[in-house]
Amino acid sequence: MGTPDGEHGSFDEVHAAMAHAEWARALSLLDQLGDSADSAAGLELRAQAAYGNGDLEGAVRALENLYELLVRDGEPLGAAQAAAMAAMYLLIDSGMMAPVRGWIRRAERLLDGRGETPPSAIVAAVRTYERLMSGDLV
Repeated sequence: MGTPDGEHGSFDEVHAAMAHAEWARALSLLDQLGDSADSAAGLELRAQAAYGNGDLEGAVRALENLYELLVRDGEPLGAAQAAAMAAMYLLIDSGMMAPVRGWIRRAERLLDGRGETPPSAIVAAVRTYERLMSGDLV
């Protein structure tokens, strides 16, 4: 994923802000980057910064947009990871199982037949905690 530079900064500045837990600053820098912030790299950063800033809805919205972008661009592993992270954030912060299950199912469909991948690990972790929180201890 690229590092666009412009008069208002770059993804490097966003990364630096996030490394110092300056979530609001990172979001502001992303807003200043314009169209490049709507790229896959920008949406992933926006999701992380929004979550760090305590904005669950903003984080999930960025992951939804990232998922749609990557599905459209034919990048199933990236789309599966975005779906799994949306499920993870929702599981941790809301406990709303229906949307968690929906996002996990999307990820599983994209991963079907691909063997073990990094997104598979996220799916497995979310699926395990979803079952535990639903009372399925087996």
